[in-house]
Amino acid sequence: PVNPHYPDLCKRGCVVQMVLEKSRGIVGIYGWMMCSPKHLNKFSDWWRHRGFTPMVITSQKPQALYSPMTHGRRSGAVLARKLLELDRQVSSSTTTQAPLPIFLHCFSGQGGSSVAHMLANMSAEDKSKIAGVVMDSVVAKMDLNSAVLGFKSAFHRSPWVGELLAPPVRGLGKLLMAANPPSWKAWEREYEELLLASAPRWAVFHSKADAYVPYDIMTDLIARKREAGGQVEYTLWEDGDHVALFRDHNQEYSSRLESFVNEAESAYWAAAPNTIQSAELPRDEGVEQPDLCL
Repeated sequence: PVNPHYPDLCKRGCVVQMVLEKSRGIVGIYGWMMCSPKHLNKFSDWWRHRGFTPMVITSQKPQALYSPMTHGRRSGAVLARKLLELDRQVSSSTTTQAPLPIFLHCFSGQGGSSVAHMLANMSAEDKSKIAGVVMDSVVAKMDLNSAVLGFKSAFHRSPWVGELLAPPVRGLGKLLMAANPPSWKAWEREYEELLLASAPRWAVFHSKADAYVPYDIMTDLIARKREAGGQVEYTLWEDGDHVALFRDHNQEYSSRLESFVNEAESAYWAAAPNTIQSAELPRDEGVEQPDLCL
């Protein structure tokens, strides 16, 4: 159904919820531009098979190009509300006396932008529920060059389309920035600060061969995160395509991700007072619900 308040949002995002009778926690999976829920099924399955309740978010339009505008904040508010509602819903059906941990798994510039906008609409108390953030081929600096490269990555199966459309997209970006330069400069700074403050623990997956997102920019952001006391598990491969690292390095990706999740989950519960954790949780009791349109 179309949201009566924001009728255009159904064109930009789709949420697929998996409701578990018992759950270890919630994970928001934020896809890259032009991906569909089917592209993220393997990630949703990975989390679900380990007892988590996934919420999958896709978008067909480039948020990176109009992030400082009203749409970014508006869609971020919807994403935050949906995620927190799901956390309350699932937490209320468990034996814990505290909210279940939330993980965020995001991809490319679109996923990073979606997460940043969502975090901007969350209180400090809500953010404290986030146990960890997983970044796969994520853009670390949201400037015009990154936005254009992210746009081109959406057409990686037909690169000539991306090359053809990149110049007018760059021109449009320059016009938008010229119309409101303070807003764009503020967004560039805010994007990085929101990611840095997102969670105490990160797992970052990247490739030196990524043709769209330079890994060295992410290296700088990781250094800042560690300097601030954050813990970062950084996996950098010599090869691997943009947002295809789970495919290209499946065994190592899965092993490192599982280790990260277990450690972050343990740290979350250790810091949560007066909690009663469930015993071993089932891994495959998912019941798929109808797609929800934002």
